[in-house]
Amino acid sequence: MVRKIVLFAALSILVILLVAGCSAKKETKSEKPAETAAATYVGMQKCAGCHAEIVEKYGNTLHTRMSQDAKANPAVIIGDFSKPGNPFEVAGNFKKEDIIFTIGSKWKQRYVVKDGENLRVLPAEWIVKDQKWQPYHDKDWNQRDWGDLCIACHTTGYDAKTKKWVDNGITCEACHGPGSKHAAQPSKENIVNPASLKPKQQVEVCGQCHVRGPEPKVGEPGREDALGYIPGGEFAKFMKPLAPTPEELAKEKSAFYKDGASKKHHQQYNDFVQSKHYANDMSCITCHTSHNADIPGQLKDPVDKLCFSCHNEGGKAQTQLDKPLDIRKYMPKRAKSATPGDITTHTWIPEQTFALPQ
Repeated sequence: MVRKIVLFAALSILVILLVAGCSAKKETKSEKPAETAAATYVGMQKCAGCHAEIVEKYGNTLHTRMSQDAKANPAVIIGDFSKPGNPFEVAGNFKKEDIIFTIGSKWKQRYVVKDGENLRVLPAEWIVKDQKWQPYHDKDWNQRDWGDLCIACHTTGYDAKTKKWVDNGITCEACHGPGSKHAAQPSKENIVNPASLKPKQQVEVCGQCHVRGPEPKVGEPGREDALGYIPGGEFAKFMKPLAPTPEELAKEKSAFYKDGASKKHHQQYNDFVQSKHYANDMSCITCHTSHNADIPGQLKDPVDKLCFSCHNEGGKAQTQLDKPLDIRKYMPKRAKSATPGDITTHTWIPEQTFALPQ
């Protein structure tokens, strides 16, 4: 009898422990692990705490100068406002001292002013090569808000609710994702390394800005950027890239030439996805490096070395390239950023198959 009582007591205690254990497991499981909890943007200077050399080199790239604070450093303004066609001929209520941000620096430069609660891009842009002004939405400039259109490709960590951002320009977290968790406890598990993504995902990281197309999110059909996209995430939720479909090509102001190559700037993604390179799992970082501009175009190696590393006898590519290499034959400059033909085509259609723009 005593044995039965002891055995019953032992079994009762075991059941209680098992139930308690299951309850504890349920509570633990409901808590979101730190690695997957939502991270926030912390800014490039936070990254520099551990990655100083990379940040220093990256600071010399054009990406970091995509937008600049004109109040903190008026010298970033490169346009000559004494020349005819300047934006104040239309925007007469503003003057040069009202410019708070610049957009761009190499091909052209646009200027942002504060208009009440809105950020307006002034109605003329400075063309660097020609050293002259060109109209930019001069009919409706005061109805367009920078934050409602394309700001996510000019700043990093933009929040549409607060209308604030973390960094001017395109900085670390644009490609690596928000870094608060990584900054607090550095780990490969809580930051995005584009080199570890699948090739097509790598292309999407660059494609979030080097693309033309409407944002498909409900309620935001007018956006021209992929606001909300996190590298490695579902790109299609935030951007619907244009393609040279018969309908698109039939438009009077199509974004493409008849052979499918881009006419306009920031369309490298639209070009590249048409190429055999893309089909064969090459990506932007096969040839380009994001972290420094030691070689023009932010290439990893001189163009001859890059191309012949695959296109040679016994190499990965079946197609042999002419020697000496004339890259203009395979990657002609056809698209326009500021002046005709200042942007390189990324479809790799041989030059003799089309007429270059005049």
